[in-house]
Amino acid sequence: MNILFDQNGIWKLDDYIMLDVENIDRAIEYVLSKFPQVDKIGIASNTNGVYEINLDFLKQFPNITHFKLFCFLAKSTDIQPIYYLKELQWLQWWSDNKVDISKFPKLNTLVCHYSDNIIFNNNNLSFLYLSYANKLSFLDKIPNLTRLELRNYSGIDLSGINHLSNLDELTIRLARKLIDIKDILECKNLCEIEFEGINKQVYLSILSKCENLKGLYLHMSIPNCLFLKEMKNIESFVCKEIEDNNLSPIFESTTLSYVYLYKYKRTYNYNKKDFEKRFPIK
Repeated sequence: MNILFDQNGIWKLDDYIMLDVENIDRAIEYVLSKFPQVDKIGIASNTNGVYEINLDFLKQFPNITHFKLFCFLAKSTDIQPIYYLKELQWLQWWSDNKVDISKFPKLNTLVCHYSDNIIFNNNNLSFLYLSYANKLSFLDKIPNLTRLELRNYSGIDLSGINHLSNLDELTIRLARKLIDIKDILECKNLCEIEFEGINKQVYLSILSKCENLKGLYLHMSIPNCLFLKEMKNIESFVCKEIEDNNLSPIFESTTLSYVYLYKYKRTYNYNKKDFEKRFPIK
């Protein structure tokens, strides 16, 4: 038995009840007897094994609103029973089996690896956390996203994000091939951007044209912060290091109220005492 699970094949993860895929029959029986009204459930394994399981048990839990799949399913696994989850609002899907998210009318959050087997077609979806994508052309099928987080993105640009007119928050972590980010300028409602581990060739100055941007979080070293001069609504700014040592755009901003630099260098043109006075730690 997986060490994460108790003798009943159950692992209580926050407010989720996770079922041991290797002891799933016992786990299902226990949950049915003790938590028949459970609304947050998942299936997990601590190994990289591939499992063929019967998902018919999901029909017995009509109240499920959140479902996590923490293991890989065999291609032969029948996933049709998941479509009985008509109340589903939150789905984490770590398998490559084909899934059509249009069949979840109340789904607002999807966490998954990118796959051609995922049919992205849902006007209700508001938050997408996506790993290992190499393109974003499918975003026109989920046009009402307000939050998008990309991890291990291998595309060279963000073509497709221009379809997200309601996008409010964008996070990109680990995108070494990314060079062109100009498509974010089409996201007129964008107010928060977070970058970490992106290609150093990305032209960050284009961010000054994001007129409604209030929060900019750059977990990386940047050549300079001159673009802040043109950002009329910026309130929060985080950066690892400013290489040209010129903090004048930060101090001259009339809208910035929170600034955090990972390490305050002695070579900056403002001393640390003045910086902390201007931007006290909250």
